[in-house]
Amino acid sequence: MLHIANGCLLCPLCRNPQKLHRVARTPLKISFDTLEHSIFQICSDRGVEGKQANEVYHSWDALRIWKDRFESRFGTLLECIHHSNPDDPPDVNFIFEHGQLNVEHTRLEPSHFGWARALHEENCPDQFIKLPSISHQPKNQEDMLSIMLERGGGWSEFQSEMNDWFRFLISLIHKKIQHRSSGILVVEDVSLTFEFQLRPLAEATHAHLSARPDEIRDWTILLHSRSNGRRYLSYLITAGEKIQSRSNIDIEQRVLDEAAGSNDLQAPHRNESNA
Repeated sequence: MLHIANGCLLCPLCRNPQKLHRVARTPLKISFDTLEHSIFQICSDRGVEGKQANEVYHSWDALRIWKDRFESRFGTLLECIHHSNPDDPPDVNFIFEHGQLNVEHTRLEPSHFGWARALHEENCPDQFIKLPSISHQPKNQEDMLSIMLERGGGWSEFQSEMNDWFRFLISLIHKKIQHRSSGILVVEDVSLTFEFQLRPLAEATHAHLSARPDEIRDWTILLHSRSNGRRYLSYLITAGEKIQSRSNIDIEQRVLDEAAGSNDLQAPHRNESNA
């Protein structure tokens, strides 16, 4: 579907009104009740694939963790509309009964981290690798592979590394929200994943933006991490509210601990039986 406005196809930043830009708007019948494995199939059926399908899935995944917050304000999620070409925000509109949310998606991934992952898939997919420091960008492929395959050593000082991640995240947020006054920014974590790293990063980001409400305006930031298909960790940052977090990691660990404790209690009985 193409929408035309003033001779330009949905291009609010266009400086040449005579030039037509093709902007695809693809409706997707997705709700919070849609099965997880169905999202990519729905996207594929409508020609939304690759990076664009990932934008839809990870935005949907981040919002559904907070669905009670959004549904209490806007009602039931009815569908999503994905935007593409050119890559101007928002990436996805989430259409509810009583309103819509404009969602922009980005990844917490410095460019040389993406380079390292591409080299990993191409050169050594069966090996464990070490990602470079955020502050150290390798000069060439040989330098990158040396760091990736290095065993032991080479770790940066934790506080210094987290300061670099903080500066990177703040810069990323500013870049993504500067042209719009409101929306949801989903920052998909693909680099840190651990709570002891994400929590101080989220808290520092909240403290910084809360002291500068003109920077965040009416945006909500979701710092969203999913280390595998089951485990998630999500932080919600918005002006005028305390930072909020949701995770199923503690619940999952408690179940594992209870299972381990149960096995420990059963062990003496097995020993007696064997005797």
